[in-house]
Amino acid sequence: MGSGSGTLPQYVRVAPLNMQPAERLSALPAGVTPTALAFSGGIELAGFDLKQTRIRAGDPLDLTLYWRTSGPISDDDRVAITILDDAGRPIVQQDSEPAGGDRPTSGWAADEYVADTWRLRLPRDLPRGKLRISVGLVGVASNLRVPAASGAGQIVLPVEVAVE
Repeated sequence: MGSGSGTLPQYVRVAPLNMQPAERLSALPAGVTPTALAFSGGIELAGFDLKQTRIRAGDPLDLTLYWRTSGPISDDDRVAITILDDAGRPIVQQDSEPAGGDRPTSGWAADEYVADTWRLRLPRDLPRGKLRISVGLVGVASNLRVPAASGAGQIVLPVEVAVE
């Protein structure tokens, strides 16, 4: 590496870097429930795909959100998912940058649809009943909720999940 004089080489090989292009969607896939629910800053929850509406306690809940923007986004946001019980109390909360961190909002192209897949594990001791799914955005730098167009800090999806 060095010549023994204590100097470091100008370049050091660290590791290979493999890059793959992000999948870009120009329309919602077939079977997705359209929503057109807007957040301030130009981000829209265009639709969702919920794999099951009946589930057992302890099983995973598979959800894909489809995001869209009409123009460039300068800041990055995290997606915050909350599973609510019959009384509206939070049961499960999880947040992440979109697509597990692979698709930060600042990299979205105008009119592109971004698939954001989630696997949420429900507690094993969850009683029977109905669940609702709340979706919000939180600024990465500010750690503040991005308000929905309605003024609320979150949007409740128009679907219920039955716990059997």
